[in-house]
Amino acid sequence: MGYQTSTGRTLLIDQSFTLNGERFPSNWLRVNYGNAAEMEKRGISIVDDPVSKLKDDKWYSNRTTPDGEVSSTPWPIDELRAREVKFVKDRADSLLSSSDWMVIRQAEAGKGILPQWADYRAAVRAASDVSEEAINAADFEAIQKLEYEWPKRPE
Repeated sequence: MGYQTSTGRTLLIDQSFTLNGERFPSNWLRVNYGNAAEMEKRGISIVDDPVSKLKDDKWYSNRTTPDGEVSSTPWPIDELRAREVKFVKDRADSLLSSSDWMVIRQAEAGKGILPQWADYRAAVRAASDVSEEAINAADFEAIQKLEYEWPKRPE
């Protein structure tokens, strides 16, 4: 549900507004939701929610004016690449951390790591490298479509 003035202006919930020279606090629409007389007196009606014009904030910086106008600006590609590379490295770190003790035991006590775990760890590092290369080669459109594939843990 949304709010609209008799002139067609959209009012946003939890945002202060001025109407016909009168200033209203950010909670006014919530407080007066059930007060039809107060809403009607000011020419405000409850309408169906408008279709959102916001773009995915993972890829865009969205700004909404008090009048409800939306402008979406793509995040700079260097920022997107850095963020996605960090995500991939963090995911690889998370996948490897559960088996780090095996590598430490091998280094400290000379006990071998099972081959399937050594293969898994190598596959995680390779998947991270492939993903990072794809991220660094991607333009704005391509980076949004990237999907990262990770190996399954050995049983």
